[in-house]
Amino acid sequence: MNLLRIPPATAATHLVSLSAVVLDTETTALDVRKARILEVGAVALVNGVVDEGRKFSEYVGVSEGISPESTAVHGITAKAIAGKDAFAEVYSRFRKFAGNHVILGYSLDFDLTMLRKEHGRAGLSWKPPRALDVKQLVRLSRLPLPNDALETVASWFKIEVKNRHTAYGDAVLTAKIYLALLPILRERGIRTLGEAMTACRKLEGGTAVPGKQFDSIYDGVSAASAMSVLARADSYPYRHRIADVMASPPISVSSRAGLRTALNMLAEKRVSSLFVQPPDNGPHGIITERDVLRAIARDGEKAFAMPLSTYASFPLLTLRDTDFIYVAIGRMRQHKVRHLGVVDGENNLVGALSQRDLLKARATRRSH
Repeated sequence: MNLLRIPPATAATHLVSLSAVVLDTETTALDVRKARILEVGAVALVNGVVDEGRKFSEYVGVSEGISPESTAVHGITAKAIAGKDAFAEVYSRFRKFAGNHVILGYSLDFDLTMLRKEHGRAGLSWKPPRALDVKQLVRLSRLPLPNDALETVASWFKIEVKNRHTAYGDAVLTAKIYLALLPILRERGIRTLGEAMTACRKLEGGTAVPGKQFDSIYDGVSAASAMSVLARADSYPYRHRIADVMASPPISVSSRAGLRTALNMLAEKRVSSLFVQPPDNGPHGIITERDVLRAIARDGEKAFAMPLSTYASFPLLTLRDTDFIYVAIGRMRQHKVRHLGVVDGENNLVGALSQRDLLKARATRRSH
């Protein structure tokens, strides 16, 4: 059956029977001001089933250079895209493939921002598609994950990762994660496309568009969501990575140490948190100034005789050093925390990030 012959979903469509197109892009870099799209990949979700027979996968020819860092991730070289069609031709074929179906993706703001910019470069008009970010659904599921990277979520659901960092491979992985989330979302009262979009919008602090009926809010990305994407596209959080503002190296303390040791380290190092080394091979934890004050207020002098593991929070929430700052802002807001750990590509703890670091970076930027 041709994908275009399948009726597009409405707000009342149940997530378990959703027909949609799951999209991913690979780019020359991660800075949306300069990056160009190198690859567009997508797979069809038909009545709640991943249909790998209905797929889209094409390279895009660009004249700009590809950063070595990006090639190291996705493997796309200048030779691979030589002679490929320009964005306008590739995207025209993608639109014929996708039709008016809902677009799913992981960290979809980035892909939509890149598509909008490529439309501008090609002199094309841009209309945001109806869209749903699977990463937002992961956050709504409230899984006890150390981070919401694609690989981490896949590992949680025991989904095999194949062809990672190819546009089509990541689209298939995103589709499988979406399906794995549905039972959890159903338990949280999110059953339909409309309910999912409303929940995602609330997660971002958006509001409904006044005077619009329920279905029409989702005729394209909601106005609040679309403005959020465009307004943030060239902002500081989208142009700088965590590595630019994190504190490194991270300061850690044994879980067997006492509260007094932690107090002394916090004062000596002039930091607001310490990472707590796990008693076994598990993930790190964290203890903050507020945790220490709460412990003393609750247990008084007895608190100083207890190991830090009594008061620390496990596991430590982390993000990648290559993530952009907007990811950290969203993570802190989602989990209502002020501190995060930073890991590298090998999942080694390499830094610490606090709200204080973000405010300092913002103040420094404004002063220049």
